[in-house]
Amino acid sequence: MWEEFGRLTNWKGSLIKRPKYWGKVVMELVYEYLDPDVVQWLKENAPAPWHGQNYQQWLSSQFGLRKLTEHIWELIGIAKTCSSMLELKERMAELHGRQPVQYRLYLPFPGEPLNRH
Repeated sequence: MWEEFGRLTNWKGSLIKRPKYWGKVVMELVYEYLDPDVVQWLKENAPAPWHGQNYQQWLSSQFGLRKLTEHIWELIGIAKTCSSMLELKERMAELHGRQPVQYRLYLPFPGEPLNRH
């Protein structure tokens, strides 16, 4: 997964010392898409993560580990077909039934003043 994240973000550094923002990407692409039962179990049973300890280390083989592993392999497979992190996020959202939201932004024509009152 880290190799794909590195490729998709053009990360040139060590994958061991990866960017901290990848943690947010993991929360978005892994934990937000996990089965709600697994997430609920984590919230109720796993201690808060701290340096060196992550949620996946609290999953047992009896509950959640298999689903987490399957989901990560699915994520890796999809990532291999993408050319950017944005594309990966869009494909994961589509796969998991999320609907896109688009906002309209109105800008003045070039050279036009912002206020025409």
